[in-house]
Amino acid sequence: MIDIHSHILPTVDDGAIDIETALEMAKQAVADGITAVVATPHHGNGRFDNEAPDIHRLTDDLNEHLRISQIPLTVLPGQEIHTYRNWLDDLSTNKLTAINGSRYMLVECSNALTLDQRFEVEMEEIIHELSVAGFVPIIAHPERYGVFAKDISKLKFCVERGALAQLTAHSVTGLFGEKIQSASLKMLREGLVHFVASDAHDTEYRMLQLSGAYEWVERKFDSEYSLMLKKNALRAVNNEEIETRLEKTQKRKWYFF
Repeated sequence: MIDIHSHILPTVDDGAIDIETALEMAKQAVADGITAVVATPHHGNGRFDNEAPDIHRLTDDLNEHLRISQIPLTVLPGQEIHTYRNWLDDLSTNKLTAINGSRYMLVECSNALTLDQRFEVEMEEIIHELSVAGFVPIIAHPERYGVFAKDISKLKFCVERGALAQLTAHSVTGLFGEKIQSASLKMLREGLVHFVASDAHDTEYRMLQLSGAYEWVERKFDSEYSLMLKKNALRAVNNEEIETRLEKTQKRKWYFF
């Protein structure tokens, strides 16, 4: 398994507080069957700024610690990019990085954007501008935004325009509460989900684990869906086309009607 969203890089944001914590997170990942993790520290959210060159350097440092500690996990570079003012301008100055240098960029929507009446206009512009620049946005944890959880059509609006969506593993399994799990279920049922990732921050509450979420998806839906989500993580880090469930879901609904 591959995890495309984690805060395993030590001391850069609200994730791993030191190298020892990062190594323990890595051990938990390996125990869960994870072979590669994308380090996606927060960038531009008002608290943390982690520009691409620093992330690449720190990722190399962590991989060296993992090698010395004989922990069979590979860490790949990425960012969780907040939609801050003029953030698209930073694409041209190499401050932003996509997942492992691919076209897929992990995006965290700002609270102001999700509450704004111009949400659809703003999101369409973000998706379009990234597309022009050669990138595909992956919306991080939409189930934890009220705007998507309350009105799933807004997530569908984004997906139909080219965005992808990533649920948090603990949201899927119910560790973040019934409401968030219910929102996750709706998004999965509508075929709007392309990835499940840990969004791991520590070794206790927000751990680097994925297997439970994939098993839950298989129980609630089918093994094909779970396998698609697993493979999409590999496709993302390899810069390959992402498979979607949306078209199949729409065809089933039409047949039922």
